[in-house]
Amino acid sequence: MGMMTMGTTRHSRGAGALLVSAALLSGCGGDGGDTGGSTGATVTVTVTATATATATGGTTPSGGVTSSPGGTTSGGTPTSTPTSTSAAPSSGVPQGVANAVAALQTAAAAVPNGQPFDLERDTYQGQRVWDIKVASNGNQFNLYVSEDGSTVVSQEQDATPDDDVQKLQSAQISAVEAVERVAREHGGTLKEMEIDSTDDGTVVWQVEIAQSDGSEVEVDLNASTGEVVQTSGD
Repeated sequence: MGMMTMGTTRHSRGAGALLVSAALLSGCGGDGGDTGGSTGATVTVTVTATATATATGGTTPSGGVTSSPGGTTSGGTPTSTPTSTSAAPSSGVPQGVANAVAALQTAAAAVPNGQPFDLERDTYQGQRVWDIKVASNGNQFNLYVSEDGSTVVSQEQDATPDDDVQKLQSAQISAVEAVERVAREHGGTLKEMEIDSTDDGTVVWQVEIAQSDGSEVEVDLNASTGEVVQTSGD
């Protein structure tokens, strides 16, 4: 009889192998005084069970839902778990604007296809933060990002997206690009920015900068071309 092998693999720690072999040898001789001696039959049964360990970065519950970065659950509702996903701001950006640029980049990376379109300073649970609205595949998420721009400290999906989400469809430059262009021209510290439209329907980025002398400058950039539409100050 031939060899039969059965294998079973389980996701568990450790590895072991169990080998059981049984051999049966029987001999029989003819009553008629056969001079050929005895003949033998050998039967060997081998059963092998192997347990292997599976090392993964996390667990996969039944249903196929896996934990994802940023404190969100794929297919679910984002949580307020702090996450750090910032990218370094472009060179040449004044320090008074660098943290805001980092915050916009962090917010954009926190949701799928994130497009920040509104930013202002705020306070959340006693700490200074950036209050940022982000469009994501037609939806809107409201995020609080730490003042240094490195960490999302809270985020939630807005049940009723702003009309401004639709304005992003005609924007060819991002919020980050708009802020960087204005900052390189005027310096200062970023107060707030948002996407808006002029009386003639032109979609613009409105960027407000505070100067060191206490004055403020508001610049409207064409969201499609990046050209300055209007500059005002006090």
